[in-house]
Amino acid sequence: MTFVRYVLDSKRAALNDELQCLPISVDERLDVGEIISHDATKLDMFFSLNHDDKYRWVMRILARAG
Repeated sequence: MTFVRYVLDSKRAALNDELQCLPISVDERLDVGEIISHDATKLDMFFSLNHDDKYRWVMRILARAG
């Protein structure tokens, strides 16, 4: 396993825990988790944001997925 793959796998594993800290429903968490986890750029972006910005960005993703 390459280092990059290891980092992405670690972030994917931590994504749900991070999403559970946001005031969103279970369905929203599952939907946005699927969207973010399938895109390495989105995954990196999510983990670079502070808590408030994570929530704001998640809501934007969900609105676009509509």
